[in-house]
Amino acid sequence: MGIKITGNVSAALKRMSGNVSSLPMDKVGAYAVQEIVARTEQGLDMDMRRFEPYHLPERRIKGGRQSTRVDLNWSGNMLAAMRHEATDKTAKIYFGSMDIENAKAHGHHNGSKTLPQRKFFGLDAGLITRINERFRKWILS
Repeated sequence: MGIKITGNVSAALKRMSGNVSSLPMDKVGAYAVQEIVARTEQGLDMDMRRFEPYHLPERRIKGGRQSTRVDLNWSGNMLAAMRHEATDKTAKIYFGSMDIENAKAHGHHNGSKTLPQRKFFGLDAGLITRINERFRKWILS
């Protein structure tokens, strides 16, 4: 699973300083990961809708009590496995080498026969706007 964010950083940086750097796209990638995790922790999918609630057999026990609130950060491992890489033109967001966390993320995002689809791994419209605003600031600073 991966998300690719592109931007024309190299042309802007060449005009400004003559140097091409991956730093702005690295910041974009780190910011996108941070925002996806924060949104997911709030129980919202990539369209800013609440996750489909747990069904009776799927309810979780947390702190000794049943929980019906969908928590894709139950252990913290899946979201902590999200990584980013950057070049001068792209930021890539993906799940690291922990196969079990990648499989878990894929299962939640795409759903299965026994697990409802909970699309958390993506950029919502508000996040795209915030990235564009910050991207301009990062290039100009």
